[in-house]
Amino acid sequence: MMITLQRCFFAILLFTTSLITLADEPTKPLAGEKAFEFSIKATNSETIVADWNLAPGHYLYRDRIYFSLKDHNQGVLGNPILPTGTIKEDEYMGKTTVYNNHLSISIPIMTHTKEPVQLLVSYQGCSMGGYCYPPITKLVELDMQNNFGHIAKGTTVENTAPEEPVAPYSDQDEIQDLLASHAIITIILSFLGIGVLLAFTPCVLPMIPIITTIIVGQKNIHTWRGFRLSLVYVLSMSLTYALAGLLVGAVGGSIQVIFQQPWIIVLSAIIFVALALSFFGFYDIKLPEKFENTLTSISNHQKSGSYIGVSIMGCLATLILSPCVTPALVGALGYIGDTGDALLGSVALFSLGFGMGLPLIAIGTAGGKILPKAGHWMESIKSLFGVLMLAMAIYMLSRILPSSIILILWGALLVIVSMFLGTFTPVSENKWARLRKGTGILLLVYGVMMLVGAGFGNDDPIRPLANLGHPNITLGSTSNKVETVKNLTDVRRELAKSRAKGKFLLLDFYADWCTSCSSMEKHTFQDPEVAKLLHEFTFVRADVTHNDATDKALETYFNVIAPPTILFFGPECRELKQYRVVGEMNAEKFKALLQMILADEELHKKQAQQKDKDDDGKICI
Repeated sequence: MMITLQRCFFAILLFTTSLITLADEPTKPLAGEKAFEFSIKATNSETIVADWNLAPGHYLYRDRIYFSLKDHNQGVLGNPILPTGTIKEDEYMGKTTVYNNHLSISIPIMTHTKEPVQLLVSYQGCSMGGYCYPPITKLVELDMQNNFGHIAKGTTVENTAPEEPVAPYSDQDEIQDLLASHAIITIILSFLGIGVLLAFTPCVLPMIPIITTIIVGQKNIHTWRGFRLSLVYVLSMSLTYALAGLLVGAVGGSIQVIFQQPWIIVLSAIIFVALALSFFGFYDIKLPEKFENTLTSISNHQKSGSYIGVSIMGCLATLILSPCVTPALVGALGYIGDTGDALLGSVALFSLGFGMGLPLIAIGTAGGKILPKAGHWMESIKSLFGVLMLAMAIYMLSRILPSSIILILWGALLVIVSMFLGTFTPVSENKWARLRKGTGILLLVYGVMMLVGAGFGNDDPIRPLANLGHPNITLGSTSNKVETVKNLTDVRRELAKSRAKGKFLLLDFYADWCTSCSSMEKHTFQDPEVAKLLHEFTFVRADVTHNDATDKALETYFNVIAPPTILFFGPECRELKQYRVVGEMNAEKFKALLQMILADEELHKKQAQQKDKDDDGKICI
């Protein structure tokens, strides 16, 4: 019995020792093929899907994934649709975005041959154990005409990955990474702060006359009621942003673009004119007496008579007056589309809209405190807001009418207002009357300057007499030839021409109804220093004003949510995504961006190498 126990003891000791020895031996890393199982297929004639199954404890770097055609004459690749990923503090890469477990990427493609296309796919990753793999490049042959759904593994080739990443770290990437962190308090506060900053942009400023008109049109207005009305207005704004974000994330496109159709803009302008005439006392806009009595009764019982109307105004104002695109909005929409996390994306967009509305709440609350009681002063205030309504109508029409016509409308408005201020009436001894008359004279002079400037072909209300007598002399970017493109074929043609000239190409997505686009056109591109730098680029504009099927296809191909968005193309006709501009950018920042691109020696080196290839008869895409 004792011998048996001793044998068992030594057996257990031997087994434990062997386990300790095995644990001390370093784990042999998996082969790259097993760590990152790769496959790819063509789902239809215009889409390729690449898949990776990652072994547990392994991850791929987002900015180390590349796609390119071995022969650029075979077609052109669109922007890969990359998932959001997770943030990792990497020992070698620093703060970077990585993918774990499973990764699927869709790549749009337009082929120019019936032959199978040869695609190069490069990727790199590491293990949690600290082992980093060298870049892996696969050469895959895909039949884009018939053999859909066939899964290919590809063959490993010597790494030939391009040095510029497919998806560098941009502002919208930072927003997506913030959302991916799921730090709800940080997300809410960040988007709230971004919204407050956006409140002082052309996207939100036109809403100020709306909220002030709502306040002045109320009876028995006071501070608390002004606060409640403006709060309802802003909450409806915020909810509209959240719901619109959900729709965009689900179906793509921009719901705000729908509301930029000419007939909707004209109808909105007519409504503003009708409201203005009502403020001037030409007539009263009232519901039928029966309905008015019913609503009055409901209002008396519920004390919320106009809240529904205010909320509707907030919703429509958001969709019609502020069709703006910003990195925050694009990042949130991209996150919703990539992850399907509608709840978190909606919370972020709601916070963004509420931040944009905070100044409006302050204005509405103050309006309830400072507005005078009913009487002669109230009639003057109503006339003032009638003028603001006319200004809103002109602002709306500026999206669809020529700039010279809009300048005439502004001039006419100022002349008419000057007459109401008593410009042509005898001077009174009353000091306030003298002040009104003086203001009227100034408005009359400025209005006449606008009318004269429009007659000479000018269209800038700030400088109506610029280049007076020399209508053929223009400033800024107008001296740079701007080619207009409509579809991908046009873009390819301009890219080939740009490469032949040894220039980078700037592709500007623009729309007449986009206020930020107009602002950049007048103030950023017209800046003399910016204009000088733009001579070094091929300036191409995609006008998506009509938002037709061709416009949407081009935006989808380049993953553009809405204008203004500016893309730069460099070596191998690849987009330089690290330089993509989303939303409005002032002249100083845009100038610095252009200088940064022109100063990139590595890009210029590749530019020259690619030009040599083009000179040998090869077209870049």
